[in-house]
Amino acid sequence: MDTQTSSPPPPLKIPFPPRGMLVPVDFSGPSMAGLEAARLLARKWNCQVDLLCVDQNPPLAMMAADARIGGEPALEKFHEALLARLEESGRNLPRSGARVVEGDPAHEIGRGVMFSGADLIVMGTHGRKGLKRWILGSVTEAVVHSASVPVLTVRNRPASGWPLRILAPVREADYSDRAVLYAVEWARNLGCTLSFMHVVESKESVQAVRLMERMTRLLAESRFKPADWIWREGRPDEEILKAADRGSFDLIAISAHVRPLWREMIIGSTAERVLRFSSAPVLAVPSWQAPAASS
Repeated sequence: MDTQTSSPPPPLKIPFPPRGMLVPVDFSGPSMAGLEAARLLARKWNCQVDLLCVDQNPPLAMMAADARIGGEPALEKFHEALLARLEESGRNLPRSGARVVEGDPAHEIGRGVMFSGADLIVMGTHGRKGLKRWILGSVTEAVVHSASVPVLTVRNRPASGWPLRILAPVREADYSDRAVLYAVEWARNLGCTLSFMHVVESKESVQAVRLMERMTRLLAESRFKPADWIWREGRPDEEILKAADRGSFDLIAISAHVRPLWREMIIGSTAERVLRFSSAPVLAVPSWQAPAASS
């Protein structure tokens, strides 16, 4: 059950613009779309970009050859080629580093954030659904579930002027406040319009006045006002996706509120369903933040 309060907590400190971005790259179409989104943002923010390629399943032929000769030259050469390709992909980025590692992608991406000090992950998503998703798993959802920094997921290559219009679903819950504040900072910094959206499952739960007052208090320090409010009744994920399509929003900023793992596996969350089905990029903002590293 969501914990509701009559007023939001004290203003949260949002690190913005990002000092660094981590961009996982596997050279697939969605991955390169994510890299392009990172490129557009990095040019505006001039921040450090670290590229990461995770070799989850080294070619069996190389591993067999390495075992026969008692070393790892074939696999090392393969990783050297991957690194060269990765560095070439980041050639036009303002500033970048590149690494190739072996292991579980979601775990290595988490380690990559700690290694690079990035405060934003930008990654492509294949949007696998149904049986294929359950068999192969979803690296994107695993990263969003465990990340302590926002995760921008991208499925299609963004246009040169992206982003222009941001949609931010809001609700009367403390965990959603960080997503709202991030959406405001993105909109203000990038010159985008920002629309708030609230979805209820029945008319009896509509508390429009209280929610609008809550947002006013939350944004008092920034003096920011959304372009408009969108009110809908129904399933939150379905209404968010429909509103994004109808309104031509090119970015959805949503709270990645983490529930117990067993519940996620059974019913999923609004954020995960939006991540899975949205054709527009999604900025998933965690409801918690890791403690800052000591200097």
